[in-house]
Amino acid sequence: GRVQPQSETVWNQATHYRVPRIAFVNKMDRVGANYYKVIDEIALKLRGNPIAMQIPIGESEHFEGVIDVLSRRMALFPATDNGSVVEWTAVPAEYTDQLNAAYEAIVEKACDFDDTLAEAYLAGGEVTVEAVKLALRKGVLQQVVTPVFCGTAFKNKGIQLLLDAVVDY
Repeated sequence: GRVQPQSETVWNQATHYRVPRIAFVNKMDRVGANYYKVIDEIALKLRGNPIAMQIPIGESEHFEGVIDVLSRRMALFPATDNGSVVEWTAVPAEYTDQLNAAYEAIVEKACDFDDTLAEAYLAGGEVTVEAVKLALRKGVLQQVVTPVFCGTAFKNKGIQLLLDAVVDY
């Protein structure tokens, strides 16, 4: 669970050439994988202003899916389908507090990039997922925020969600 030297090199090139980016924490099915440690390293080593867009479910060989924070749904990747099928389901109750905290962090970060969203949020008004995504997209294109996703490319778990994120941000 670390930012690898080759990732650091690519990150620096992206900064030099002003390429917007999102991040994907890979190999979540390996022993020692740690999504949150990598997010901390993106902040400290790369100064990337990361924001956790997902909550991993299970660790190491027990990695089985992710919670998509904005939609408040859990995506499971059945072992038999090699990741080609995503099963969407309700988030288990034990993740409620973690999900709510992650959601608030995302919305608050998005408010940095959209005054209308910030006003609505602060007034306790309606905040749509689309409005949050559009605000974060502004931040990504300005290269001042990095949405972070996770999964395992080898087993194709989380890749569909990553591709959706490329389109969104």
